[in-house]
Amino acid sequence: MDGSQRSLMIISGLLATLTGSGFCFHIIQGPSNSTVLRGSTARFNCTVTTDWKVLIWIAKGTPVLTTVPTTGAIITNSQFIQQNYTTLLDFTSELMITDVAMADSGWIECNLQTSGSAYAYLSVQVYGTLGITNADLQVTFSQTTQIFCEASAWYPVPLLTWLVNNTSANPLSYVTHATGGSDGLWNATSTLNLTALGNSTITCQAAIDALPEPQSITVNLTVRDSAVDYGKTNDNREVIIIAVTVSITALLLLILLILIIICCCKKRRKASSYQSELRKVSAEKSKNKSSRTKDKRGKENPGYFPELPEKQGPLPEYHYPLPASFPEQESNSEVIFKPKVPDGPDRTFDPELVRSRTSPAKTRHITHV
Repeated sequence: MDGSQRSLMIISGLLATLTGSGFCFHIIQGPSNSTVLRGSTARFNCTVTTDWKVLIWIAKGTPVLTTVPTTGAIITNSQFIQQNYTTLLDFTSELMITDVAMADSGWIECNLQTSGSAYAYLSVQVYGTLGITNADLQVTFSQTTQIFCEASAWYPVPLLTWLVNNTSANPLSYVTHATGGSDGLWNATSTLNLTALGNSTITCQAAIDALPEPQSITVNLTVRDSAVDYGKTNDNREVIIIAVTVSITALLLLILLILIIICCCKKRRKASSYQSELRKVSAEKSKNKSSRTKDKRGKENPGYFPELPEKQGPLPEYHYPLPASFPEQESNSEVIFKPKVPDGPDRTFDPELVRSRTSPAKTRHITHV
């Protein structure tokens, strides 16, 4: 046995009891009509006298919730819930229908069995999309243009109206057509005929009862000078933008090239400086080496005589000028050296035997290197 049958049996038993008892409780205030958006929660209130015995909520002819004072609410559908408010004089039952759909639209009944019923209507509405198809509006002065506003997937058919500069447009200046879809939703199109006398703000509004405020969309209407070719103007703007972009790019490339050249020059200077230092170091080394070689060679010895061949006859006398460093011999202009050759055919002239005798008291030593 399902919940609905069980609920009906309970209600039948209560009805039989109340009929036999003959109580006279009644409804003080029944529920009111409600219009809500799809997916929201609908609420209905039913107020009765405090001596009530059973209260039944019926949606579209089907009992959905039963309330008795002793046991409280008997819920047969989780979409339907209740809240109670009790005072000394009355009792109020609030029926809440959650996540309503278009199929939930219909009559809602508050029933006290033999003491009467009260009815209210539930209307579930749907709001869809809204848009102006020709949003880019540029016209010349005094030109008459048509502006199209489309509302899609609404229920019921929305009321479409127009505002021009926040002022309601003349209803004779626009026409609205609506068509229904297979899903029960409606599509509507409104066409506004407007003569442009200046830049304007155009607003299309769509309204249904469930919306607290109309849904709207706004576009701007621009009036341009007919003497100006805006196509060429746009082309010129594009040319200017391209020219500026190319110029900036060329400038950046030039700056980059200059920086690269500067870096290369710095590197070359560093390399040249390094090579110069190497040459200086090499020259210093060569100079020092030449100086050391020169020091090793010594000075010229004027008293040196080369060796003579063997079996050479008597040597001639040699006359040498007197060195300037001998002040004692200023009176003599030269010194006569006569080499002494030992007897014997195999003896040769020995330069080491030559001595410079400048005075009887002094002897000059000559070192052969």
